Amino acid sequence: MIKFYSYLMLVLGLVQIGLADFQVKEQLFVPWGNAQGQLPLKETPAGWKSVESFEVIDDNITLLTSNSGLMLTYQDQNLVFMHETEIQQAQDFHFNSKGELQYIMDSQVIYDIGDQNKTILWVNPWKMKPNSRFLRANQNSVAVLLNLSETILPLSTPSITTPGILNQQGQYGQIIRRSHSEMVLMVNNIQLATLNPDQGSWGSGQYLGTNAAGDHYILL
Repeated sequence: MIKFYSYLMLVLGLVQIGLADFQVKEQLFVPWGNAQGQLPLKETPAGWKSVESFEVIDDNITLLTSNSGLMLTYQDQNLVFMHETEIQQAQDFHFNSKGELQYIMDSQVIYDIGDQNKTILWVNPWKMKPNSRFLRANQNSVAVLLNLSETILPLSTPSITTPGILNQQGQYGQIIRRSHSEMVLMVNNIQLATLNPDQGSWGSGQYLGTNAAGDHYILL
């Protein structure tokens, strides 16, 4: 029997409060459901789908919902803006330095939607290494994660892949499982935090990157 929680606690933010001190903070709490402001939860042959990716800018958290191209922006737990893209299989998105939506990505293509026009920016040449998500890295340049394991700067020549998840500070981060109930956050091969649940075990863990303030985000 599979049990699902009736809500999404999107991320655990490790907010830096000192040189080596971090505080775990809940960033967003959204119920599953089909009413406005809620998140649909759908079962597919590949598993349960709801949210593909997110972005945090100041007090706004934007979510990209699965298989719809619908983007929802929340502020103080309230839905404040909805935007529907033409790319229903979108997996991730990227805002420019002005906080405007600039790029949309599916499993093989990056689209530039600036100036309300949609043009193809880059096509992934490796069918066995599909695009996973954007990395907010290197002063807003476009970086992409392939298969959750390799980082690529697709517009550089030549395009070289690098193991690990590159963050906005140019660091490489990863989550390492020490046991069923312990995850370790490593950044540039330095242990930054040890994560233990209040009860039970972690199902999975993934390092997501940083924001402009230098806070590290993980998905557990």
